[in-house]
Amino acid sequence: MGAMVLGGFGLGASAREVTAKIAHARLWRNESGAWFLDADLNMERFPPMWEDLLQRGIEMPLRLELMLYRERWYWSDQLVYGKFWRITIRYRPVTQDWLLSVGESTHAFYDRESLMQALRKIRAWPVAGDIFNPLTDVRAELKLAVDLTRSPQTVRATALGNDDYVWVVEPYRWYPWRER
Repeated sequence: MGAMVLGGFGLGASAREVTAKIAHARLWRNESGAWFLDADLNMERFPPMWEDLLQRGIEMPLRLELMLYRERWYWSDQLVYGKFWRITIRYRPVTQDWLLSVGESTHAFYDRESLMQALRKIRAWPVAGDIFNPLTDVRAELKLAVDLTRSPQTVRATALGNDDYVWVVEPYRWYPWRER
């Protein structure tokens, strides 16, 4: 469903070889009425450019966005609700451990595979309190991308006009409250 585009400076792997997609997502409500997100990401590795930067100790900032739209009969859809999460991935070469930060929460991993497993399974991420009612004409979109605005200045300067730094997963779209 979504291919991520990224490459490297002669790192051997092509940007087209690295793919990732959001395989499944759902919104659910707990007993107190709060809404949560579950999602499954299919990805085996990061793009070569970001793998190289991570190995050098430069963090990889990601942005996961959830948007709810009410479909319209004309021109455009109406944005009903939007939420985003800031995700940061870091590798510390001195201690050889990986850090995954989501908002203010940080988790340490001792190998890359454990980090990837945690990143593939998003479970019970808070979306909102009891602020909206489920409507059948609401479409949800979930997007994942590198957030270059949070990258170090040197990375942003190098990324200008260079598509090798862009990593975007095609949005996953679904109707959370329609009968199947």
